[in-house]
Amino acid sequence: HFILDVNLTAHTYNASVVVNGAPVAIGTNLAFRTEQAGVSSVNNLAAVATLGSQTICNVKLSAVSVAPSITTQPLSQTVTAGQAATFSAAGTGTAPMSYQWQKNGIAISGATSSTYQTPPATASDNGSLFTVVMSNSAGSATSSGATLTVKSPAVAPSITAQPLGQTVTPGQTATFSVAATGTAPMSYQWRKNGAGISGATGSAYQTPATTTSDNGSLFTVVVSNSAGSVTSNSATLMVTSPACVVSSGTWTNSALPQVETGMFRLEFDATPASTGIDGVIGLSSGPASAYTSLAAIVRFNSTGMIDARNGAAYTAAAAIRYSAGTSYHFILDVNLTAHTYNASVVVNGAAVAVGTNLAFRTEQAGVSSVSNLATVTALGSQTICNVKVSAVSVAPSITTQPSSQTVTAGQAATFSVAGTGTAPLSYQWQKNGVAISGATSSTYQTPPATASDNGSQFTVVLSNSAGSVTSSSGTLTVNTGTFLLAANPMQVSFGSVNVSSDNVQNVMVTNSGTSNVTISGVLVSGAGFNAGGGIAGLILSPGQAAPLSVTFAPAAAGSVSGSVTVKSNATNSPMTIALTGTGVAQTHLVDLRWTASTSSVLGYNVYSSRVSGGPYAKLNSTPVTTTSYTDTTVQSGQTYFYVTTAVASSGGTESGFSAEASAVIP
Repeated sequence: HFILDVNLTAHTYNASVVVNGAPVAIGTNLAFRTEQAGVSSVNNLAAVATLGSQTICNVKLSAVSVAPSITTQPLSQTVTAGQAATFSAAGTGTAPMSYQWQKNGIAISGATSSTYQTPPATASDNGSLFTVVMSNSAGSATSSGATLTVKSPAVAPSITAQPLGQTVTPGQTATFSVAATGTAPMSYQWRKNGAGISGATGSAYQTPATTTSDNGSLFTVVVSNSAGSVTSNSATLMVTSPACVVSSGTWTNSALPQVETGMFRLEFDATPASTGIDGVIGLSSGPASAYTSLAAIVRFNSTGMIDARNGAAYTAAAAIRYSAGTSYHFILDVNLTAHTYNASVVVNGAAVAVGTNLAFRTEQAGVSSVSNLATVTALGSQTICNVKVSAVSVAPSITTQPSSQTVTAGQAATFSVAGTGTAPLSYQWQKNGVAISGATSSTYQTPPATASDNGSQFTVVLSNSAGSVTSSSGTLTVNTGTFLLAANPMQVSFGSVNVSSDNVQNVMVTNSGTSNVTISGVLVSGAGFNAGGGIAGLILSPGQAAPLSVTFAPAAAGSVSGSVTVKSNATNSPMTIALTGTGVAQTHLVDLRWTASTSSVLGYNVYSSRVSGGPYAKLNSTPVTTTSYTDTTVQSGQTYFYVTTAVASSGGTESGFSAEASAVIP
């Protein structure tokens, strides 16, 4: 009983014959006859017996079930939280084929097609491993793992500090700045009167030296990122000739470059005419006509000291005496949202705090905007010059602290922080108080954790031009997992395999621990042994298995031993699988027989050729005296054509060629 498993696509076949009730391989992965190497279909069973006869019965044709083989592995995907990811795989094998997708080694209900689309992803899905098992009646195959990376959704820019109007004199420069929050990286484009300014692409912009023609120009900035863009309010540039205001017993009001509603800095120079004056300088929401109209106030008081208003009364953080005819440079950092301000004055070249976090005058405790600088001197007089309004840099403040993380050994942990303050903000993550090289963004992902990382403290320092702040600590807890690989079988015997043939066997490699195991490499030793299956680089989740195909293709006769070594991060790495096999030499011969001549002959000559019809080459050196001959020079996979001649007893005359016989060598 002969069995031929034929693959017309590959132009190969396996042949076996049943002997004593058991199939015995004649040959595996045999190539089609050379003349038919490219045939794409067959429709006949043909037979011939050159010598004798044979009977062929019970011809049966049936399909051959081919186990699945994955031709296109699923690819890793990166999505934004809220988006779905789609994984797909392709393979070959006998239909029908079934599919079962797995997430971290666990079957996903209903995920039974060649393509799988996840639900909308969340942060908890980050790092998940997706595989698919393809099965049919002949077996199953598990794909390599595809990793799902989930990014936080991008947040469009939002301006937290608008650019402020500036007043300068001709020849001076003006500096505008903006602060914004949103997903990095953010880009900036400043505009003057609606037209983009070449090269003005930072969070701050300094004009060239101004001229009177720049007076009244409007400056805006467009802040953009991948999620969108926002345009700031307009800031007005006032270019005016230097001017001073003399304050005496009547109220004098000077308009600010623009109405202020947020945070800004007011600077001016004030010179008292004498030491006993009583002169106030303050901010108001409109022209002031009474002390109660002022919100933030500094004063040269009648006792010869400088002080500032804090709610219902004047106060001074230090005793600051003023002198007649001396110019004093005042700085007020105002926060209209909080209704507070800091006041300082430059004395002998150094800034001295008059008061910090001062409350607006009680009558103006809820004012939301100011537009005037107002002054009055009840006693004596004072001169105010060089009034300037500019933006205030806000030191960083953390709004979302890093959260503690718990991972299993071998996994990475991700810490993140959010904060506000004047851009640009810089970040530096620390582990146990030591700066981590390259960890300079708002999010930090650790390398795969080990048991020694358990209890580590992670902090981040946020910095800008106004200062820095350090976050609270996030603790990393590392649960100790087991990292083990198992193989079945651990010893593979291929038995006897014909030289120039091969035998393939599968070994199942399984993660028998509780943590993900990464296979870093597969090494094979021993002549004729090879390994495939693509498991190098595969990450196996607990309980997940992957096939490792091992092939023995002996090049020479004799016993061979070898091994497959699987390297990984498992504690029992490297894992070694023993291999044994024996190469058996294939021998072929052609036994020729013919009917004796009726004439008196000396003997017979035997000729062969690789081509039907010759030319033929004589095989024997002297006439063969019997009616048979054995050709032991034939080679595997070739076809030979034979003829014989008779040599007469008298004279040695040789007859013509006999009928041609052919032999196909397997």
